[in-house]
Amino acid sequence: MTDSASAPSVGIGGVPETALITLYNRACEASRADGLLHDPLATALMDELTFPFRERFGAPDQAHAVRARQYDAEIADFLRTNPGATVVSLGEGLETQLWRAGDGAGRWISVDVPEMIDARRRLLPRDPRNILVPGSAWDFSWMTQVRGDPRVLIIAQGLLMYFPEREVEHLLGGLVSAFPGGRLIFDTIPSWAVTTTKGHRSASGYRLPAQPWGAGPSGLRTLLHRVGIRHWRRVPAPAGRGFFWGRCYPTITRLLPGIAPMVVAADLEDSSRPL
Repeated sequence: MTDSASAPSVGIGGVPETALITLYNRACEASRADGLLHDPLATALMDELTFPFRERFGAPDQAHAVRARQYDAEIADFLRTNPGATVVSLGEGLETQLWRAGDGAGRWISVDVPEMIDARRRLLPRDPRNILVPGSAWDFSWMTQVRGDPRVLIIAQGLLMYFPEREVEHLLGGLVSAFPGGRLIFDTIPSWAVTTTKGHRSASGYRLPAQPWGAGPSGLRTLLHRVGIRHWRRVPAPAGRGFFWGRCYPTITRLLPGIAPMVVAADLEDSSRPL
C-alpha cells in the first residue's frame, strides 16, 4: 500500500465524483471473504487513493456490487457468442469491468469526460485493448473509433439518470442509427426517485447530483419504441447477503420493477427492417 505522502489523488467532483461511490462500494464488497464481487483491482485502487471514502459516502452497501454483477453477466454472455467484439463503455468512470468481464480479445473503448479519462490513465493499468476517448457520450465523434464492427456492445452504466429524458432519447436514437444489430446495456432509476435540482442525501450527508430521468417498465417501453428499440428485457438481480439483499431485493426487482432500479439489455434494431 502506498503511504499517504505519495498516494495519488483523484481531483474530480460533480457527476464524475459518483465514480468514486461505485468504486468504494465495489471495493469494499470485493474485500470481504463472502463478497459478491471479485474485483481485486478496485480494492487495490481504493487502498492507493488519498480520499476519505467512508467520511464522504458513509457505510458501504451492496447496491453497486449487485449492479456490477448484472452487467458482468450480460457482457460475458455477449462476448461468449461474439468473441473479439468491440465493447464501448459510456461514462465509464473508474469501472474495472474490462478486467472482470472482458474476453481478452476485442477492443474496449472507454468514453468519459476529460478529467475522468485522465484519472483512468493515471490510476488504472495500461492495456493495449483499451482505447481512452475524452469527451461526452453525446458527442458522437467517439463512434468513429468503432470502425464499422457490426458486433458492438454499448454499456451505459450509472449514466442516463443524470440527464433529462430528451437527452436520453437523443443518445439512444443515435446508438440505434449508428449500430444496427448491436446490443445496449443500461440502467434506470424508478420514476419516484427522479430529482431535478438536488439529488438524494445519504446518511453521511453526501448529496448526489440531480437525477432528472427515471422510468418504470411502461414509460421505458414508450421511450424505447420512439427510438426504434422493440426487443429488450430486464436483467435479473443476483441475490446478495442478508434478508434484504438476499431475498427482498431480487424479489422486488422481479415482481415490482416500477419501484426499483432496472438493468436493461436492448437489441439495437436493424434500421432496414420496418417497425
